[in-house]
Amino acid sequence: MPRLNRSDLFMEIAGLFAERSTCERGHVGAVIVKEKHIISHGYNGAPSGMPQCDEVGCDTLEVYTKPNSTTPRWVEHQLGCQRAIHAEANAIAYAAKVGVKCDCAVMYSTAEPCKKCSELIIQAGIMAVHYDNPYRLGAKDFLDSANIIVHQHVWTPRTMPIEGPCPNCGHAGGTPTSGGCDICDGD
Repeated sequence: MPRLNRSDLFMEIAGLFAERSTCERGHVGAVIVKEKHIISHGYNGAPSGMPQCDEVGCDTLEVYTKPNSTTPRWVEHQLGCQRAIHAEANAIAYAAKVGVKCDCAVMYSTAEPCKKCSELIIQAGIMAVHYDNPYRLGAKDFLDSANIIVHQHVWTPRTMPIEGPCPNCGHAGGTPTSGGCDICDGD
């Protein structure tokens, strides 16, 4: 079986940190890597020692848009959980707490960073962001304008499960290999 590449490895580890998330609105994990080593990590949740979303519920903020010519009535918008700190912000804060510089580091996150996290990424000196899933309020263009390298992660076939049956043997859910899946291996 081929060796796991570093990009997939760091994204898998970010995924493990996402499993520590305490916010019920989304599970996101992030790791910061410098010179092929993880220097910091984070997941979304309330500050240490504070009540967590999975204990007391999310603290969502609702705002209302005033009626105007295009919208004749008040419209409610939910701005998301105000209790949880995003994984990317937690990773940067942890690096600062333990005295680790993020200059020229790379962040791997299971979700595209929002604008506030992107501002922190820029200020921390992180030079590249790899994310797995797009975020509805993602800030890729904002990071691009700051010359931060940003791209959605592309999983190598070794770690991406086959969707549907293997084209060679018909087995569902195997891991791809050069000839089929890990069940038939092309035979």
